[in-house]
Amino acid sequence: MLNISSIVFDLLLAKAVTDQLRSSISNTGETSIKSLRQGDCIKLLNEESQFQVIGIDNKHQKCWVRQWPILPSGSPVFEISIQEIAIV
Repeated sequence: MLNISSIVFDLLLAKAVTDQLRSSISNTGETSIKSLRQGDCIKLLNEESQFQVIGIDNKHQKCWVRQWPILPSGSPVFEISIQEIAIV
């Protein structure tokens, strides 16, 4: 027969594990953005093309990118919000 303290302990342990899993899942996107580096190839939301990160401004959550691979005539650099990045 199970005693009440054993059941309570099991429930508290299950809750702690569930909370840790939820936290790691919700932080997955943040981790990838924090690991964004100059030179990385990325994709943007609603874009099929790849882009290369040229510069990053973490304070203002902006970065500068250009289309990758570079076009023969050159690929213009433009500024985007870091939230517009789909894949790092």
